[in-house]
Amino acid sequence: MSAFLDLRNAVVNLLTAGSPLAGGFVTSGRAFPLPTEQDQGIFVRLARGQGQANFAGSSMVDWGTDIVVSMAARATAGQDAETAVDALLDAVYARLAAASPPVSADGWTLAPAVTFDVDEADQSVGSAELRLRIQHRTASGDLSAAT
Repeated sequence: MSAFLDLRNAVVNLLTAGSPLAGGFVTSGRAFPLPTEQDQGIFVRLARGQGQANFAGSSMVDWGTDIVVSMAARATAGQDAETAVDALLDAVYARLAAASPPVSADGWTLAPAVTFDVDEADQSVGSAELRLRIQHRTASGDLSAAT
């Protein structure tokens, strides 16, 4: 398995460990509409990796890989959609910030960016997208994590 999938899976595992966030509705891959039976959902996907081989004669590569954590939350009566998703965003960020990164990575919350959106339907749904840039290194000659 590549270091990229290792990182994505590690984020999913962090969000589902112990007391799972979003009631355990955490999935990898592209986000899709929140099922009607779910109040919250989290979708984790890889977005982009930019690598750089720093030394001639070494095939180890240092990467800046973007992982996107998309969250959705239904607003309750009297609550706006951005407030609904804000608590989930805060919980996701706090859990990642407190977690130790894999041995080949520098940290989970380097260069974060957040975007928000609102879907007004029968019930308002707020969404937030947390984009994280993970600095990590792959092994010599392949895409597995360096050890």
